[in-house]
Amino acid sequence: MNRVELSRINLNQLVALQVLLSTVSVSLAAKQLFVTQSAMSKTLANLRELFDDQLLIRVGTKMQLTPLAQQMARELPKLLQSIEDFVDLRTFDPTTADLEIRMAVLSYLGQQLMPEFMARIQAFAPGIKVIAEGVTDNSWRRLEQGELDMVLAFPPRVGARPTSGEALGPVPFTTLVKEGHPLTQGDVTMDAFLSFPHVRYLVPAMTRYTGGLVDEWLADQNLRRRVIYDTPDVGSIVEIMRRTDCVYSGVDLRLLPGANLNDIVSVGMPEGLTVAELKFWMYMAPDRKYSAEMQWLSDTLKATYADMLFNQAAAQPAASHPGPSSD
Repeated sequence: MNRVELSRINLNQLVALQVLLSTVSVSLAAKQLFVTQSAMSKTLANLRELFDDQLLIRVGTKMQLTPLAQQMARELPKLLQSIEDFVDLRTFDPTTADLEIRMAVLSYLGQQLMPEFMARIQAFAPGIKVIAEGVTDNSWRRLEQGELDMVLAFPPRVGARPTSGEALGPVPFTTLVKEGHPLTQGDVTMDAFLSFPHVRYLVPAMTRYTGGLVDEWLADQNLRRRVIYDTPDVGSIVEIMRRTDCVYSGVDLRLLPGANLNDIVSVGMPEGLTVAELKFWMYMAPDRKYSAEMQWLSDTLKATYADMLFNQAAAQPAASHPGPSSD
């Protein structure tokens, strides 16, 4: 369809087409749009001429969609949502917004980011309610199907990766031990690093990024550490480190608000061990990604995360042992 043909379509026709495709009935579509059945029949005739397709055909006693109409039924709701979002771009006002946002949030990121994010929501958009849940393997499917509005996490497994992601910001990565631990006494060699038991922050939906990067690197070197505890609960990791000589390598737990980890210190990464730069990602439901409210929320999330990293870096004391960079 060229631009001349496109100019023959008006928005009312598209709305009527969507109702016809969803009801597969002229009479039901007429009732939903509060028009007469004859008017809806005329609209269907115009649509058939416009698209050069019957769209709805009678098979026996029932009406069915043609193959083209079936394809339209899948794509048209997305198009109408995009048009609605486009119209709303100039009308969204966070101070008067009244809506719910459903998101799945990685536990570490939830503890790190959400308190300040919600403080900003209350200050600038008090009518927005956030319903948060943990990230699972089903989160990506639910996002694509519109059951979730956002997912805040590391990237999922490649086969489950949605296409609507945007980097939220870098993730500080380090090795932590309790104050007075033998690893704080000098250079952290690989032999010393591997000689102690380890605790690992592990989220089943994204094993590689939460706990597996270190093990992946070690496996490439034919090395292995002894992990005695896997958990998505960062609080228990800290308590285990306090009571044992366990070592933790991963996202920097000291950056969590209110963590009170003055007795937990960073020793950097052991000599030679490097991991690729990590980033948290923000994924949005495809049919809402460009809506005005989602754009405002994503901008607020990114600004909150950037400000938080800046403030935490300024307040964070130097590591007791620098160790090599993880970049």
